[in-house]
Amino acid sequence: MNIIFNGPPSSGKDEGCEFLSAIYGFKHLSFKSQLFKDTIEYFGVDEEWFMEGYNRLTKDSPEYELQGLSRRNALIYVSEDVKKPKYGLSYYGDKTVEKLNSIDSYCFSDGGFKDEVMPVINKLGTDNICIIQIFRDACSYSNDSRDYLNGDLQEEFVLGGKKSFKNNVGKPVLPVRSYQIHNNGSVKDFHKTIRTIYRRELDVCKKSDIS
Repeated sequence: MNIIFNGPPSSGKDEGCEFLSAIYGFKHLSFKSQLFKDTIEYFGVDEEWFMEGYNRLTKDSPEYELQGLSRRNALIYVSEDVKKPKYGLSYYGDKTVEKLNSIDSYCFSDGGFKDEVMPVINKLGTDNICIIQIFRDACSYSNDSRDYLNGDLQEEFVLGGKKSFKNNVGKPVLPVRSYQIHNNGSVKDFHKTIRTIYRRELDVCKKSDIS
């Protein structure tokens, strides 16, 4: 079983992956891990300096070491103007596939580009992976180049008794199952919902093995 989290910054993607890793032994991967390496190498900066400064307070601040770009914009520049034009839109998905095997279960905390996600889906198989879309009040893709990726919706969960606006209409559709979480409740509620989805996906995987 493998799970791709899809949602804007601060919606709960890392929390979901950390929970799956701690409770069920998933390996937590991100598509942008290679991008961090590429960006650090391209600008010739210290890895510790770059990563320590990649936080909510400073990642949007222009830096002399990055030719006047912020850390966020340096990542975007390397991705969109350096690597993808040379190696193709699926470059970071292809690099992620190199880390996968047929034994471990994986969770991905930053799915947001169809061209990156498809190589992973093709590698792991459409029956062995699902997408969890997260919607949350005050969280949007307004400052992020990623976006929502739709799948075959199985169920929608509303936490905290409040639905958030779903800006996913007309977004790319992937050939996998998907779930939607309106994450406006407590962390405990969120974890409980992840457990529910895990159990349902486990049933799907068992049926797939039998057939």
